Amino acid sequence: MRSNGQPLRLIRLGAAIATLGAAGGFPVHAHAQAQRELNISYVYPAGGQRGTTLRITVGGRRIPANAEAVFSGGGIEATLLAVHQPPRQDKMEELVNELRELTKRKEHSQFPRREREGEAPAPWSPDDERRLQELIEWTAMANRARDAPPFAERAEFEVRIAENVPLGKHDIRLAGAGGVSNPLTFEVSDLPEITEPPLTAANYMVRTGETRRFGPWRRWIELPVSEHVIKPPAVINGQIGPGERDQYRIEIKAGQCLVIAVTARELRPYLADAVPGWFDAVITLFDEEGRLIATADHWRFHPDPVLYYEAARAGIYTLEIRDCIYRGREDFVYRVAVGEFPFITDIFPLGGLAGAAVSVALRGWNLEQAARTISAMPPPGVYSLFDVLNHMHASPFLRISADTLPELIEQKRGGENKPQRINLPVMVNGVIEKPGERDVYEFEGKAGRRIVAEIYARRLGSPMDATLTLRRSNAVSPPLAFNDDHEDRGAGLVTHHADSRIEFELPADGFYRLDVTDVRGHGSPFHAYRLRVSEPRPDFEVRLVPSSVSPRRGTSAAVTAHVIRRDGFDGEVHIRLKNAPRGFSLADARVPADKDRAAIKFQAARDAPPGPTWIQFEAVATIGAEQVIRPAIPAEDLQQAFAWQFLVPTESFLVWMARPPPARAAQQPEASTDP
Repeated sequence: MRSNGQPLRLIRLGAAIATLGAAGGFPVHAHAQAQRELNISYVYPAGGQRGTTLRITVGGRRIPANAEAVFSGGGIEATLLAVHQPPRQDKMEELVNELRELTKRKEHSQFPRREREGEAPAPWSPDDERRLQELIEWTAMANRARDAPPFAERAEFEVRIAENVPLGKHDIRLAGAGGVSNPLTFEVSDLPEITEPPLTAANYMVRTGETRRFGPWRRWIELPVSEHVIKPPAVINGQIGPGERDQYRIEIKAGQCLVIAVTARELRPYLADAVPGWFDAVITLFDEEGRLIATADHWRFHPDPVLYYEAARAGIYTLEIRDCIYRGREDFVYRVAVGEFPFITDIFPLGGLAGAAVSVALRGWNLEQAARTISAMPPPGVYSLFDVLNHMHASPFLRISADTLPELIEQKRGGENKPQRINLPVMVNGVIEKPGERDVYEFEGKAGRRIVAEIYARRLGSPMDATLTLRRSNAVSPPLAFNDDHEDRGAGLVTHHADSRIEFELPADGFYRLDVTDVRGHGSPFHAYRLRVSEPRPDFEVRLVPSSVSPRRGTSAAVTAHVIRRDGFDGEVHIRLKNAPRGFSLADARVPADKDRAAIKFQAARDAPPGPTWIQFEAVATIGAEQVIRPAIPAEDLQQAFAWQFLVPTESFLVWMARPPPARAAQQPEASTDP
C-alpha cells in the first residue's frame, strides 16, 4: 500500500545515461558503435519465484517494437506483451483535445447537479474510463520523455521461470532491432512473491506534484491502493516515487523471529545521476497501535538495511520502506524478503585452501547449525557466500576467499607483548575481537627480501577497517611501513576500500613484526580478516567492457579489456574465446606489457547464428616460466554520482545477432506510439 509522505523539494538533475563508447583506434561498424542506444534503466519487479509466471515492466529508451527479453543462466523465458512509447509530437494536439472532452464528460457524469435542469447526466462507460486513463498516460509520457529520456519508454513481458532455475542473480537484457541493451539484475527466489502495481508516468507526475503541467484531468489519475495482508515468508516487490513511503500490512505470530532484508542497492549498484549514487533505503516496523518498534537504514557498512525482530505478541504490523532523503523515481526498485528463514550475518574463517575441505563457523539468525563444512573450496578467487553454501540466505555482501597459500588460524597470545610467530608464505585468519585490540605477528626475514602483507576484510564483507604496520621486532623501533586503505580495482562493488596493503624490501636480516588493528579502534567477534604475508606473487585479473555487443554479420564490435595487475606483474596479456562457438572470433586480442587496458575486436562471421549467444573468455599470460590462465570476466563500466567509475562484474557476456525477417508478416505486439 502506498502512502505519500511530505516530499522534499527535489533538485532536478540531468538524468541522461551516457552510452558506453567503444575504445580503440580501429574502424568498427557504425551499428556496433551505436549498440547502446538501446538502454534499460529498470526492471520491475526485479525478480520472481521459480516455478511461476509473472508480468514484468522494463523501462528505458529506444526500445524496439520487437524487443526480446534475454535472461542469463537458462530456464527463464519471456513473451513480449506491449511496448509503450510517447506519442509523436504531431499527435499531441489531437490527444489533448480528446482528453479535454473526455474529462468534461466524466465530470458531468460524476456531478449531474451541475447539468441544466431537466438534462440527463452524461453517460460514462468502462470503455470511456479505459480511454481516459490511456490518454492521461500518453500525455504524461510525453512530459516524462522531455524531462527524463532514460524513463521515457517501457516494455511489458510475461515471464515464465522454470522449477529448476538456479536461485540468485541473473542478467536481463533487451534486444531487437536496436541491438542489445546493458544488463540489469533479475533475482530468482524460492519464496512467494507479492508485487504492487508499477509506477507509471502519470502516477509519477502525481507524486512529484507536477500534474499542474498537464491540465484539469489530473484529478482523474488512478493511484493503486492495496489493503492486502502479507503472511510471511514472502518477498515484497515495490518502486519508490518521489517523497513516497510504501507501507505493507504483515501478519506476525507471537514468538516469530523475523528477518526483514532489503535488496535495493544490490539491484542497481550505481546511479550516475543521483547522490550518493544508489537508492538508499530505510525500513521501519510499526505495531498495531502505530508505535515504532524497529528501524534500520543500513546493515553495517552496506546501504541495504536488514532487521531482525522477535515478536512478543501476534498482530497485524506495518512495514514501511522509503528513501533516506525521500527521493524516488522509476529505477528506485526494491525487494524485501520477510520471513523466519535462516540468515547468515558472519562466518569464520573468511576463506580457505583451494580444493581442500573447510569447516566454517556460522553466525546469524534462525540458524540450525553453528558450522558448515565445505567439502572442497573452489579454485583461487573470491566468491559469493550464497553460491558456495548452496544458496543459504546470507548478507548479500558476504564473500569467501580461496587461495593456494598455507592456511593458519590466529592464536590469541596476550596481545602485542606476545606476538604469534608465523612462517612465510602464509594466509592467517584472525579476528579483532574487542575494541582497541592489536594482533601482532612475527616472522624472520632476510636483507633485500621483498615482502607483501595484505588484509582481506572489507572486500569479504567484514566490518573491519584495517591498518597494517611493519616494524623491527625491537619494541622501540620506529615503523618501517604503514598503510590504512588500499584501492582494489577488482572489487567493483566496494566504495570504501578499507583493506590495507604493504610492499616493502627488508633492510637487514632479523625478526620483523606486523601489527593489525582497526583504524577506529573498533572490535567484535565479527571483525574477521585474512592476512596474506608472502613474497610478491605477480598475477592479474581481466574485466571485459561492455558485457554485451551486437555486431552485424561480417563486422566487428569493440570491447575494452581492462587488466588489473597484482604484485608487480607487468607482462603482456592475451584474450581468447573459451569453447569458441561457430561464427565468432577475436582480433587484436592482447593488452601490451605495462598497459592497463586495450581495445580488442569481437568479430562476427557472415554465418554467425541469429539471436543470443553466450560467450566465455580466457586471459593468458606468461609469469616467470609458467603460462597462467585466468577467466576474463564480463563487466560494465558504471559511474557513481557524476564522478567515480567502477568495473562491476556481470553474470554473463551476451552477443546478439539480428534475427532474419520472417518469411511473411506475423502478428506482433504493437508499440503504443500511435493512439
